[in-house]
Amino acid sequence: MLSSSLKQTYEAMFLVDSAEATANWSDVLTAVNTVMERAEAEVISLRKWDDRRLIFEIAGCKRGTYILCYFKSDPSAISGIERDVQLSESLLRVLILRADPITEEAMQAPTPAMIKETSERKAAEETQRKAEERAQRKAEAAAAAAEEAGKEQSQNADETATAVAEKDAGTDTDESVSPEPVSDEEQADAPIATEEPVAEENDDEENKT
Repeated sequence: MLSSSLKQTYEAMFLVDSAEATANWSDVLTAVNTVMERAEAEVISLRKWDDRRLIFEIAGCKRGTYILCYFKSDPSAISGIERDVQLSESLLRVLILRADPITEEAMQAPTPAMIKETSERKAAEETQRKAEERAQRKAEAAAAAAEEAGKEQSQNADETATAVAEKDAGTDTDESVSPEPVSDEEQADAPIATEEPVAEENDDEENKT
């Protein structure tokens, strides 16, 4: 095993078929780690960098997924890494550069793929939140409409019951009304019907004769 004092920091950009990366991401990472282990390299960071359309096809692939790897290795092992990538069935290309000026913080900075995934996740969460708010507003509106309809129906029922009760009460009143008793004074003041004395008229007529 090489001494860590002899190792230098490198940046490697691996290229794989996007379809392969989507279908078998764990296998792709395994292929990269296998190459690093063969070179006795110490992996610092290994993350997806981005997924992009290739300028020209490589091994029939039109889109490629880039994998960013920071590692420490003996300079003499770099050529072995490049050779293993050429022989790999999963890895299409690799570009290795010295990364000694790069800080640890820069190595851990979010990649374009991570930023994109974070943005998509936030957008999806926002869309879901808005959908839930719309559904809640619709449910509240429906509940309010149902409550208002119930109040109106109850009010109509009360009015109908009141009208029926008033009608029944009026009918009972008409049936129970009786003439008021006449007082003695009213009877005394009432005119008394009289008949003309028929006999006297007959007597007068006989006298005239």
